[in-house]
Amino acid sequence: MISFFTLCVSAIFAEQCLSPFNVTKSLLIISAINALVFLTFSQVRGDTAFYSRNQNPFIQVFGLPAAESAALTEKNQIDGRVVLDLANNFSLGVTDNERIILDGESNRITCAFRYGLTESVELGFDIPYISHERGTLDNFISDWHDFFGLPDGDRDNRNPKLLEYEYEKNGDVLHRTDSASHGLGDIFVSSAFLLYGNKAQSRNISLRLSLKLPTGSSEDLHGSGGTDFSWRLAADDALSLSSWKITYWGSAGLLFLGKGDVLEEIRNDLVGFGSMGAGWKIFDWAHLKLQLDGHTAVFDSALEELGDGAVQLNMGTTIHFDHDLSLDLNVIEDIMVNSSPDVVFHVAIRKKL
Repeated sequence: MISFFTLCVSAIFAEQCLSPFNVTKSLLIISAINALVFLTFSQVRGDTAFYSRNQNPFIQVFGLPAAESAALTEKNQIDGRVVLDLANNFSLGVTDNERIILDGESNRITCAFRYGLTESVELGFDIPYISHERGTLDNFISDWHDFFGLPDGDRDNRNPKLLEYEYEKNGDVLHRTDSASHGLGDIFVSSAFLLYGNKAQSRNISLRLSLKLPTGSSEDLHGSGGTDFSWRLAADDALSLSSWKITYWGSAGLLFLGKGDVLEEIRNDLVGFGSMGAGWKIFDWAHLKLQLDGHTAVFDSALEELGDGAVQLNMGTTIHFDHDLSLDLNVIEDIMVNSSPDVVFHVAIRKKL
């Protein structure tokens, strides 16, 4: 437990003091050290969803929960995660009466905990630490897009290493962030109820509830200034395709957005969201995973960046150092362009405490 809290604090300290690239390297080094420390523990854990969500600067402030599988934390056990999402944003949009600029990098470090209250009830909370900075990875992202033949927008025509998140409607600037910031985000409090599951946890269906509290600064886009509530049904199955060593999962739900401070004039009250994915066990210690995350429009706008739904593709792996300790490494690409970041680098360390 002490080591895990140290990991959370170390991640936040690294985010404040180092460049985003070095933050990622630091977390990888820390995870390797923790793996060596905890190699003596052993308990079987199944494959799970990538703990991902849309990191669009104007959307990540709301209560869209990260994707999770249906299996709950075991009774009297604590499950902890430290998650780093490094998002590079670049999009310019104009309509007859609206204009948006998304140019910068957003880092989100989340310390998430889940506690098994009973065999069928789980409690949890997420504490995010958010920063918005100039784009230090702009050149790398351009090369990434060129290599894979992906659209790069007008990135080459903009000065690199800028921070500018701005939305304008009818000539009025409704929000502008152009200076770097670091701080606490909106805290999530959650619960989950197992509706169906067997002892081997090979198939599960659960109801997950989440309440987002306005603890972050809306002016700095660390929070929305409002309270949001979500519910979702989640299911996973490690049995049906077990002969192929494949586990699959999915979830779907609704987010109810409360009155807040971020683009309140165009915000929708109800958002649908969901995810689906699969993992293939290629070794005893490694799974390859693909996952789709999506949601309906958060705002009533003609701009793709705000008024369109989002679909993101997660591609990566989970490495099991120990049955109680795992590391997620994945890249998230926007399938529906402009409504989510160009690319997100996702690193997550998960430990049963």
